[in-house]
Amino acid sequence: MTLIVTGSLTPDVTGIYVEDAVYNGKLSYYKAGMTAYYIWWSPGNDWTISQSPIGSLPNCFFRVDVNVVGIYAGNGGSYIGTATVTAMYEEIGRASCRERV
Repeated sequence: MTLIVTGSLTPDVTGIYVEDAVYNGKLSYYKAGMTAYYIWWSPGNDWTISQSPIGSLPNCFFRVDVNVVGIYAGNGGSYIGTATVTAMYEEIGRASCRERV
């Protein structure tokens, strides 16, 4: 599954996130670029968008829910805005993709 992050956000964490590795028992997602970002399951039982998938960071976007897809709030000084995470599923054998919320 690929995730898409949208919104008017500071810092700009928008873009396409691909499957990365398992952190804290759940699959994480990675966005490459000038500054890399991760979507990962934190030990505090929430989904987090931040520059590092390790530990608990004071500056991040977060979602208190078991589902990675949904609305993330800014938490801390430099993370401002509301991020929306949607999932894009590729159908095997077809060129098209579909989005799900």
